[in-house]
This record gives sequence, C-alpha cells and structure tokens, in this order.
Amino acid sequence: MAASLSAVILATGCVGQAAAITVTPDQALGAAQLAYGAWKKYKGQELSIEQATQQVIGAIGNAEADIIEHIDQVAASDVRACASAAIVDLPDLPAMSDDTKQAFARDAGECVALADARLGELTSKEAIDKVGFALHAVGPIALTARRSADFSTAALEDLLEHASAININKLKPTCTHTFVEEDNPTPDNEVLIRCEAYNGDIGTDNQFLSAGESVNYTKATLTAERNTSAALSREALRHGVLNKYTYTDSTSSSIGVIRWPSLPETRAIDVPSSVPAGAYAHLLPTINHPRKGQLRIELKAPDGTILRLKDYDSADTGAWVDDTLLTGKYAKDPSGRWTLSIWDNNMSFDNGTLDGFKLHLF
Repeated sequence: MAASLSAVILATGCVGQAAAITVTPDQALGAAQLAYGAWKKYKGQELSIEQATQQVIGAIGNAEADIIEHIDQVAASDVRACASAAIVDLPDLPAMSDDTKQAFARDAGECVALADARLGELTSKEAIDKVGFALHAVGPIALTARRSADFSTAALEDLLEHASAININKLKPTCTHTFVEEDNPTPDNEVLIRCEAYNGDIGTDNQFLSAGESVNYTKATLTAERNTSAALSREALRHGVLNKYTYTDSTSSSIGVIRWPSLPETRAIDVPSSVPAGAYAHLLPTINHPRKGQLRIELKAPDGTILRLKDYDSADTGAWVDDTLLTGKYAKDPSGRWTLSIWDNNMSFDNGTLDGFKLHLF
C-alpha cells in the first residue's frame, strides 16, 4: 500500500502537525451508510462486486475531506497511516493488477485488525472515538477489496462486528433518569431520561412505565452519541452487513384496525439455542405509517423482559421512516421466542401497515 502521511498532507493541505479541527460526522456517517449499503446489496445479489466497488469509491470519495479530517486526529499512528492510505489508493482499485489488488486487500484487512486491537487497548474515549472513525472509513474498503481480489470476507466481517461492538460499548453515554411526581397519578409513571456522551452532547427522552417495566435508554443514547463514531458502528450493524445472527418475518398486515385501546399488532420470531448469551439485540421493523407519533412499539424477550422501543408522541406528526430501534445489550440467553408488539392510539384515521421486521443478534 502506498505511503500515506504525505498523501494526507496533500489531501488536507496541512504541513507538519495537524491543526485542531472540530468536525461533525455528518458526511462520514453518510459515506458509511452508502458504502455499507453497497456491500449489503452485493451480498443480497442486487449488485455485482464491480458495481458495489464503484459505489463504495463514490461514497468515500464524496466525503473524503471530512473523513481525512477525522483520521488525521487519530493518535494511533499505525491506524492513522493505514486508513489514510486506503482512502487515497481506493479510486485505483478497479484498475489494479491482480497482484496489486491482493496486496491492497491484505493491507486494508490488516488496518481493520489494527483498529480492532487499538479499540481494545485504549481507555480514552476521545482516542477511541477517533479510531472508530478510521475503522469505518477503511471497513467497507477492506470488504470490497477482498472480494475484488477473490478473497473470503467471513473473518473480516467477524472482526468488524467485534470492533464495532467494542466501539459502541466504550463510547456508551452516561445516563440517568428521574420519576415525575404527579398530582393525579395514573397507572403509568412518567420518567425523564438524560444521557450525556463524552463530548458533552446530550440526549433526552421521557417514558411512561407500568409497574415492573424497566427504563429504556435507547432513544436518549442514540441522540447523545450522534456526533461520535459509535453512530458509524451502529450504522454498519444496522444494515445487517456484519450481523452473524439475523431472523426475518416478512408478513404484511394492518396497524390500528380495531379502535384503541386494543390488542396490539404482534409478530414473533423464534431464535435457536445455538445463539450465544450476552448478544446485542437490534430490531429493524418495516412500517408504512403517516403518523409515527401514534405508535408504541415493544419487544418482548424470551425471558419475558419487555423492551419499550418507542412510545406515543402526540407532537411527532411526521411519517414513519426507516428508523432503527436498537435495544442495546441483552445480557441473557436470547434463544426462544421474541415478540414484537405495535399499538396505534388513534384508529379513527391514518392507519398503517407492518410489512415485516428483522431481528439482528450480535
């Protein structure tokens, strides 16, 4: 792989030590969405490897300046160098000779391994965050490069999955909650939730919990970590690109046919006993609904634990989009029946459909 530090200087216009730069991951996140999305389409046989490679090149190239600004701040010089070199050399991948393509693929894979190792060693959240950005700059490059070189990607996907889980766990925001006192108590207790990421970003949420229900920090966590590389790790995992255990229900049915309050629309997926305990659970429902604020969504784990992923929100009048509802780490045996339940609190108008869902365990 070409030497990278001079390439970074040329790409950024910086000479000597990089200036302190405050950047947000908007473009880097968009690049990860497109690049990992192209890899998913290749795996789903929607794209050839040549088409997927071109989409990865385009995604990374369009955000190159933003990505390199992040990578240039990585304290681990080995990760900084190999990730920068992968980005600089990526546009030449289609024209490389077989030998050069294989060498590039090996180097990119080794860069992912370096990032995984550094993420395991580091304790500074700021340093972890920067390595996480480098990881997901080089991740889709390594995947497409290895397939272009006719190499297997199974071990690399496992490595990216492992590194992503470490990154998310180590950048986990600090979360607290308080119960709201009401003059006229209702069966549900209102809870105010506040999460703060290491960089000072805040995420808030409020929930109404019935007796015995646990507080769910997911929404506030995702908001708090929006400007960290944990968002990129979640994006990689969201696409089902790296998930080892994926279960799908593709049945379509209406939401809110009977007037609320009513029994919810429910679906179930059975997870076999071969799935290891302590996995993360990631839910991706396919919903068509004009008013997502009318929906409450819960996931019931095999042991009976209720994970409330979304609550009613009368102020949210927008249509449902391809949201990801991440439950976080489920530290118990995931084998058995997982049940998804969706309520619609206004059946007089604006009904929708549930067109299936995916449960990823990793």
